[in-house]
Amino acid sequence: MLKVFLSCFLFFHIYQKPVLAQLKFLVEDFEGMPDGPLYENQNGIFTYGNTKAFIEKKQSTGNGYSGTRSLYLTLGKKTENTGWGIGIGMFVDLMPETDFINFYFKSNNLTAKCPKIKISIKDDDDNDGKYDERKDDNWSFVLTSFSDDAWHLMSIPLNFFHDNNFGGDGIFNINHKKGKLLIVNLAFSELKNYAVNQSCFFDFISFSKGKLPVSNSIFEPQKATVDDYCQIGSWTEEGRKGHFLKIADSFESNFQKWSHRRLDVIHFFHAFSVTEGTLNSNLLSSGMLKEMLMKGYTPMITFETKFVNAGKNYKQPSLKDILNGTFDYLLIKWAKSVKDAQGIIYVRFLHEFNGDWYPWSIAHNGNNPLLLVKAFQHINKIFKKESAFNAKFIWCPNSISKPQASWNNILDAYPGDQYVDFVGVDVYNGAGDESRPLWRSFRKEVASSYFLLTNHFPSKPVFICETACRERSFDKRENSEKKSDWIFQMGQALQSDLNKVRLISWFDENTYFKINSSEESLMSFLNNIWLSNYFQKK
Repeated sequence: MLKVFLSCFLFFHIYQKPVLAQLKFLVEDFEGMPDGPLYENQNGIFTYGNTKAFIEKKQSTGNGYSGTRSLYLTLGKKTENTGWGIGIGMFVDLMPETDFINFYFKSNNLTAKCPKIKISIKDDDDNDGKYDERKDDNWSFVLTSFSDDAWHLMSIPLNFFHDNNFGGDGIFNINHKKGKLLIVNLAFSELKNYAVNQSCFFDFISFSKGKLPVSNSIFEPQKATVDDYCQIGSWTEEGRKGHFLKIADSFESNFQKWSHRRLDVIHFFHAFSVTEGTLNSNLLSSGMLKEMLMKGYTPMITFETKFVNAGKNYKQPSLKDILNGTFDYLLIKWAKSVKDAQGIIYVRFLHEFNGDWYPWSIAHNGNNPLLLVKAFQHINKIFKKESAFNAKFIWCPNSISKPQASWNNILDAYPGDQYVDFVGVDVYNGAGDESRPLWRSFRKEVASSYFLLTNHFPSKPVFICETACRERSFDKRENSEKKSDWIFQMGQALQSDLNKVRLISWFDENTYFKINSSEESLMSFLNNIWLSNYFQKK
């Protein structure tokens, strides 16, 4: 079987030029899902035919890409049409010339001939958000699986795939301008010729630029270099009351009995005003910034061009208001306060612009990313005109765009290298619907944004300006992945395949997001982040 499998890749290894390999988009790693039977359409996963799906713990190695959970399938009776898939419905930029689809596969009791796996990638040519064989493409490739009892990494070039559907435009155009990635499907073809009641495992279905890069084992990502590092920052609820200097004391106090290390960055928010209509009531103190700097902290200020306590009927500033100069006098005062601090200050404007919850969001400004670009440039020019060259600008989208629309891609909202010093991203697990928030692993949440930032802006250091994970209290099943596991995997990822991140800032708010929401979570952060030499200034 190995000879049959390898023959499929002979062309690639001989004739294709090597490319820099990197994880591009994580379809599913099953880490956020509880052990046991899978319900129909849980996390978008579906089965058909006689296939039954379960989440199994400890079937993977527990390290690197594999995590601690995988998908276990029982194939049931002989049938012609059986398999599983996952609905995605997201804009993902895939290029057949360079990209691969990857997954791990392990046979469990395929004692006869091993079945062939037909991999299908379905797009959205007509932009209606659903697959229709009359209007959309279905790209497929048939792969022969393994029958031994070992894990195997399958990496298939996308240029091996062919459109086997009469609908669509016949062009592989899955990207943020042309069509969403709708479905990834894995079907067992010719299964009727093989044994009944077969079973197998899948894990870490993903897309990558080049083959999925591994190190010493098939599950182990490439490690960080000796020059890589990551600083630690935090925002705490003391900042909500304006006690910005107490943010460090609050967060550091969690670890004082084990370590006297301190935060590298104090993160806080600063808006136009805290009262409706009183524009200049919330001025920034350069003295407070100087004190932070004297104590060895780097301030990171998220400037919010809004009125915090304004009522629902009060008009918030739009991007056009900023461009028209309506609030230049406040921006000038902010720039002067930063300049007077006489030390490096990280400043973040118009953050999470690809969401739909801020007045500066693209979604609330005519679906026009160019307005965001011009507003960011306008603010940057004001700071430079005031000689606030110690202000280092962070451009920071959210890890997932909402809505998923062609006009809401982060690349279209980039202001330009001359206006940006750092690129950032905000990464949350369990935010959103309070009744049942969606749980995603750290890699699943951040992989796509990280790829875009590091590939399109390679000269810019990457910051995770906000990150947090909730406790799993909303899910009564004890076998779910816990917050402590999520933190552990975050630490491992940042020291391997996500090693270009130079700052993580924990958003220490609410009972479920706080780092000490449980003793187990606190100790995980202590042992995997706080005490690690990797998470230090260099």
